[in-house]
Amino acid sequence: MDLSTNYQTWTSVLEANFLKFKWTLEAKIHTYDDRTQINPNAVENVLLLYINQDPSTQRCKDEKHPDREIIQQKISDKHLLRVVVNSTTEPWLIVTFIRCSKNRYWNKNVYYVSPKKDSAFITDKLKKLSVNVNSICQDFELINLNIKPKKYVFEIPTSPINVGNLADRFEVLFRYYEDTDNLAIYLIKVTPGVIDYCEDISDDILISYDHNNKIVSIDIDGISKLISCHMFDVQEFIDEKPPLVPKSVYYEDLDILQVYFIDHNYISCTTKFQKTDTEDIEVEVDDMGNIVSILFNNADKKITKPISEDEREYLAKICEEEAKELTKWSNAIVRAYKI
Repeated sequence: MDLSTNYQTWTSVLEANFLKFKWTLEAKIHTYDDRTQINPNAVENVLLLYINQDPSTQRCKDEKHPDREIIQQKISDKHLLRVVVNSTTEPWLIVTFIRCSKNRYWNKNVYYVSPKKDSAFITDKLKKLSVNVNSICQDFELINLNIKPKKYVFEIPTSPINVGNLADRFEVLFRYYEDTDNLAIYLIKVTPGVIDYCEDISDDILISYDHNNKIVSIDIDGISKLISCHMFDVQEFIDEKPPLVPKSVYYEDLDILQVYFIDHNYISCTTKFQKTDTEDIEVEVDDMGNIVSILFNNADKKITKPISEDEREYLAKICEEEAKELTKWSNAIVRAYKI
């Protein structure tokens, strides 16, 4: 009998015994990929503290998703930790989480629901520290990048077409999360510590920045409803929708990076550019309002530069220390409530 460790099964056992809430695949990946300064314990503590009416937390409406809400907590003088949840599930489903500006989001779209109502379904769960969760074993199938036809797109690396000489300036990666219908576009390789905080620039678009306030990535929420193409990895029409054709072009003379989602040969109508809350980012849409591309003006100045391995190691160490300090601080508050 082979008794070697089955790491997928072991992971699911740990998840079932130590997580108090359900997690989407997107949220799980953020904890070890690009938002590692926030660990799962700190994320779940935000929800526990809200349920216990801690004054450092607030509950906010998600205007776009009626089934989602945002529980946020002050974690410093400058930052909040915002946790997007689906509160209709039992226990709550953590959709995603971000660290963001306190000035921008605190006291915005806040509403009150009796924490007693929320906490009723998890009281026994918190004592046992065990819940029925979706097995992470299923998630490993999606992470496999050798995607078979008609499976949802997960990750697509691309090399920008450069109209100029900066051939290695940008390294664009498209990543699609099927369970949240979110498309992430990374403009450089992201490792722990590279991303510092995030901000919304429209109802659907989230921008992530580094410690120098340079753009690292862009997330588009509900992408399948915002573009006219389908999200399968086959280069053919499905349900009369053309395929996703991710492409990026850097125009060096104009210092513009343009990220495309659809082949212009499939566009039969005119397009126009719309401004966002960020001056240097514009969204190209067709006559139906579908997103065609995203334009980054002053790209060389506004987008973060390539990072050396030494810099990545340094940022990872800082990130690890930040995660430890945040978890220590968060756990101390939780223990005060004897949760």
